Amino acid sequence: MTPLSPVRSLVLLVALALLVACGPPATTQAPAAQPAAEPAKPAAQPAAPAPKPAAQPAKPAVQAPKPAAQPAKPAAQAPKPAAQPAAPAKAALTPKQLTLGTSAATSGYYAFTVGVARLIQSKMPAIGVTVSEGGGTSLNAKRIAEDKIDISLAGFGALYAIYAGLDPAWKDNPLKDARALWVADPGAHVWYVREDSGITNIEQVHGKDFSPGGRGSATEVFTRLLVFPALGIEPRWYLGGYDDAAGAMRDRRIVGMGKATAVKRPDALIQDAMATMKIRVLSFTPQQIQKVQAKYAFMKPADIPPGTYKAEWNEKPITTWQDGVGIYARAKFPEDLAYAFTKLAVEDNRPGGGGVVAAAFPAIKEFDMAEVTLSLAPIPLHAGSYKYFQEIGAKVPDHLKPAEVK
Repeated sequence: MTPLSPVRSLVLLVALALLVACGPPATTQAPAAQPAAEPAKPAAQPAAPAPKPAAQPAKPAVQAPKPAAQPAKPAAQAPKPAAQPAAPAKAALTPKQLTLGTSAATSGYYAFTVGVARLIQSKMPAIGVTVSEGGGTSLNAKRIAEDKIDISLAGFGALYAIYAGLDPAWKDNPLKDARALWVADPGAHVWYVREDSGITNIEQVHGKDFSPGGRGSATEVFTRLLVFPALGIEPRWYLGGYDDAAGAMRDRRIVGMGKATAVKRPDALIQDAMATMKIRVLSFTPQQIQKVQAKYAFMKPADIPPGTYKAEWNEKPITTWQDGVGIYARAKFPEDLAYAFTKLAVEDNRPGGGGVVAAAFPAIKEFDMAEVTLSLAPIPLHAGSYKYFQEIGAKVPDHLKPAEVK
């Protein structure tokens, strides 16, 4: 190797010095700058959130009055709980759907029960009432005993036979928990015949083809179980519904039939018969009245006023048998509902009471239902009805006090 000259050696030394001064320092500064820049970011980030915690606590300080305002509301609502206990009776009348048993639609008393349903629903809209055609007191008693209906129309004389077990069908299992709600109409049972049959006295029906009344009706019970047997009268019974009996009478297959009616207003079925044929309503003699009452003391006679039926045979009063017609339920029927229904019915028929039921069945307009109920109901009142009659100061006979009331 040729030795370097001093000048060239000096140049190499200067170049090496420049490389040492420029190269390595640049390599070491880049890594140092990166760590310095990255830590600076975390330092800036904590500094930014710092004001937020300070601002958030400030909000609760502004919102603090809101919790104070919320407790103030219960203080303003406090009177409401005090007002609610003032109407416990309304709270007890929970919404219900009830079924009201009634007679055949051809009977005038069907309109009466429709009026009762309208009255209840107009005054107590939470109570739905469905009117269910049944056919009469006996059939409806069977339905109410089987819980197929809740309350029912009844002729109370026939109902008493079921209640007391006088009806053979109920002898072994009488409807002892039947309870009267109210009696609306002091109706009557009448027996009428075709005039061309020549029959003028009830005893002349013996041995003839005759309908005791619609199957299961109160009139059928009165005829077959009470009145006719007491007098020794035994017709050839024609059994069927009211429509069947009316048709058979028009066709001369039977001489006559029985029907419940208002005392001073002929039933719709009787009016229809009078429009299509000549009929005669039969009257009972004093001796016949005494004979029946000797066996059934609870039965009461009734006089149909002259001129009620526009016929020669009604120029004088017609004496027949009275039977209060009204509504009943079983003892287990809710007391609050029995009370409310009875109150509605009695007061609706008073002057200024509305007359919703009387609009459907005008025959009841002239009667005070409280008086009619207490004089004609032969079975105990429902506890709810008893409560109402006691409340208005009515004198309730001992035999009408229900066993449920101590």
